[in-house]
Amino acid sequence: MNATASSCADSTKRKRTRDNVREELRDEIRSKLATSTGNPDVHMHWAKHRFVKFTVLREHKVVRGWPPHIPFGDLGDIPGGVQTLQMLLEGWQSGAIYFDEATADELRRAVEDPDSVLPSTPLPPRPSGASKPCDDPRFVVGQLAMHPAHPSVVIRPSSAVPEGGDDAPAAKRLRMSGQREDCGRVRVVQGVRKRRRPKPGVKTERWLVDANSTEDGYFVVDKDLGRLLADGLASLE
Repeated sequence: MNATASSCADSTKRKRTRDNVREELRDEIRSKLATSTGNPDVHMHWAKHRFVKFTVLREHKVVRGWPPHIPFGDLGDIPGGVQTLQMLLEGWQSGAIYFDEATADELRRAVEDPDSVLPSTPLPPRPSGASKPCDDPRFVVGQLAMHPAHPSVVIRPSSAVPEGGDDAPAAKRLRMSGQREDCGRVRVVQGVRKRRRPKPGVKTERWLVDANSTEDGYFVVDKDLGRLLADGLASLE
């Protein structure tokens, strides 16, 4: 077995172990709650408001002995991996963590201050996709506006009207603005089009070569200047 396959096998084993411990912990807590309330169909609620509403206020039960460094919430969201889940499971199995009857003071605080009757600090809510506006004046940036020094900067004519006449026809205005009439797409403005790739070939400059056989005494050569020099038809002075 290579290193990659061994690493994948270890990861699968750890995940299977974590899932098994989490399910065993859920069953243990549900069983302890059913025994404490005498209701075999009771459900354990992990959301803060539902735990206070159903477990504390309706069933009159609170959790005691929950480790203060472990946040209270759904077992799938508690950080720390399998070690934290195993610690909680051992606590419930040993009786260090248990359900107890809520006192009158705890029932009152459950209404006035729900966080005070939670087993531990609740898990922070998951961040949403959209950021919410901040109302704290220390972090609110004042609105800024830029005003032009002269009104001509922002004044624009509503449409192009030729001098001494009415508005230009619609088709003409479209041609002037580069708008196509048939499909509504904008034409490629001349000068903005992507330049073509240069073609391969000889890039020799044009040369003027003396010639006695022409009336002007010279002729224009575009290419093969080297061959003309070798044949004696051209000379460089």
